[in-house]
Amino acid sequence: MLEFQTPYFILLGIFLPILFFYIKNHKKNEQEFVIPIVSANIDKNSKKIYFVYFSFFLRSIIVVMLIISLMQPVITVKNKDTYVEGIDIAICLDVSQSMLEEIDGFMQKTRSVKNRLEATKVAAIEFVKKRENDRIALIAFAGESIAMNPLSLQHSSVIENISKLRTNRLADGTAIGCGIASAVSRLKLSKNKTKIIILLTDGFNNINEITPEEAVDAAKFYNIKIYSIFIGKRKYIKDNNQEVVESTQMLETISQETNGTYFQASSLKDIEKVYTEIDKLEKNEHNVTIENKEIYLTYYILLVSVLLLIIEIFVRVSILKMM
Repeated sequence: MLEFQTPYFILLGIFLPILFFYIKNHKKNEQEFVIPIVSANIDKNSKKIYFVYFSFFLRSIIVVMLIISLMQPVITVKNKDTYVEGIDIAICLDVSQSMLEEIDGFMQKTRSVKNRLEATKVAAIEFVKKRENDRIALIAFAGESIAMNPLSLQHSSVIENISKLRTNRLADGTAIGCGIASAVSRLKLSKNKTKIIILLTDGFNNINEITPEEAVDAAKFYNIKIYSIFIGKRKYIKDNNQEVVESTQMLETISQETNGTYFQASSLKDIEKVYTEIDKLEKNEHNVTIENKEIYLTYYILLVSVLLLIIEIFVRVSILKMM
């Protein structure tokens, strides 16, 4: 649809012709005004007269195009609703201080990353780039959680926010339960049959404002699967009851109870296993609205006007003088 942002400049298209004919009628030699290049000595039957008229025609077109450019024409492509197949995903990413520990094996084509957080961010961004038709939300957590992006297809915004994640923005700690609960709140209203949480962490829950068990119960209630990805190497730690357990035991339990899958990642190749697993999940159709796209024509019109002006000058200065 063609629209003009400053349509009142069309008045110039009315004013200029009136001014043209007014001055014309006050000239003794109308021909000299209409086409100043034409003199009485030019034979009207010569070829030169055609170039004279052509030069005048180009100037007229240039004036018209300049008036149109002042009106700022815009072509607007309207919103269009369509349906695509995809799943709903909440990425739940650990940004606690322990994520600054060095880790080997995470490589990107252009650079290597030195700590777990940077490695996880690389993996998360690569993951988002491959989920073209999936709606994605982003949650960051440490000692508390924060929703960075709502569930949507605006992947560029998700990628931008992942790249900006730092360890000093939230209270320190590892509140896995809070992270999962925030992710559940983003997915629970979705009507999609397949809803999953991608939990990326290197730690064991040590803050029980919301326990992992409570968060898992909420995920199970809304039929949300949790894919847990442990970043780093297994180690033995003491749980809240001071019993020695493997650091990955909780994540394995979380995924098992929600019919998800647990992964241990020491390289980007390990993360790719998650992509393969998720590709097998049942996809569901959801409505997608393609946003308006505006194409501004002013610059193109001005460019064409400049080209026509160059041609007109060439005709008037070079061709006509040689004839």
